[in-house]
Amino acid sequence: MELLILITAAVLVLSFLSSFVEAALFSTSEHAVAKLADKGSRKAKTLLKIKQDIHRSISAIVILNNISNIGGAFLIGLLSQRVFDSIGIGIFSGVLTFMIILFAEITPKTIGERHALKVSLFFARTVLNLTILLQPLIYVIDFILRPLTKGETIQPEITEDDITFLTRLGKLRGNIDEHELRLISRIFSLNDTTASQIMTPRTVVFAFQAEILIKDALEQVRDKPYSRIPLYQDDMDDIIGVVHLRDILFASIEGKGETPIRSLQKEILFVPETVKAADLLTLFQKDREHLAVVVDEYGGTAGVVSLEDVLEVVVGEIVDKFDRDVDLRVKARTQSEMKNLRKEE
Repeated sequence: MELLILITAAVLVLSFLSSFVEAALFSTSEHAVAKLADKGSRKAKTLLKIKQDIHRSISAIVILNNISNIGGAFLIGLLSQRVFDSIGIGIFSGVLTFMIILFAEITPKTIGERHALKVSLFFARTVLNLTILLQPLIYVIDFILRPLTKGETIQPEITEDDITFLTRLGKLRGNIDEHELRLISRIFSLNDTTASQIMTPRTVVFAFQAEILIKDALEQVRDKPYSRIPLYQDDMDDIIGVVHLRDILFASIEGKGETPIRSLQKEILFVPETVKAADLLTLFQKDREHLAVVVDEYGGTAGVVSLEDVLEVVVGEIVDKFDRDVDLRVKARTQSEMKNLRKEE
């Protein structure tokens, strides 16, 4: 009787542990494990190896579970015949079946899922050693199943919608605040927004003719909120560079007021209307520039776009307290509508 109880307990414990660890491994996020591994956790590095080839480790656990269950059932069957009569065997089998379902399947899988990361980290080395030990059997099983598992395994793709959904879920659970949610949602729009959508249209672009004197330019820019002003030669379709307000101020202090502003000219970037805001941001960072001329399909000036315009896609409108016009694109549309009304009159 004691041997029967001992073998039954051993079968239940092995089956419990197998289901417990299997459920934990499946429920553990590879992303969470990778973060721990980056911080130097040895257990996490071991677990990451398992997660990257998880089917072998799961196969090892399943093999162990079935060996214990089949072997245990055989021994339990032999011993129960010596201990119980036919009615007792039936009752014992029913109780054992219930115990296996409850204590070797439902309970361990429920606990394993709830404490997935802790359980997986704790048993990582054991699972890896078990996988190495049962490697020959795993290879045999893989060989048998190869015709059924042909083809490349398709890895699930993480899309913008997935990240947005997870972000909203984090907001609902209190892990992400409203401001962070808004920033994460908007940052994806950088790849959907073109220069033509965020530029200042040419009709409201403030620019200098290249031959204007520095003293006259200083007078014109006195009440303007601009730090960088485009320069054009003949008209706005012939922009040749940009001048910085600080250079105008320094030149004026140095007594160069009678000099044409062309002498302060710096190079300016030119970009097509279709360039994405994300690419603009990279371009501004790479060239250490804050302003670019947007060119239309015919090579003419469509407008100008600044680093601030790109940042506003993510953080929203950035308005200086001295800005008279909050949105120059709105001003340009208003001017265009007024011109059309005058033509109709």
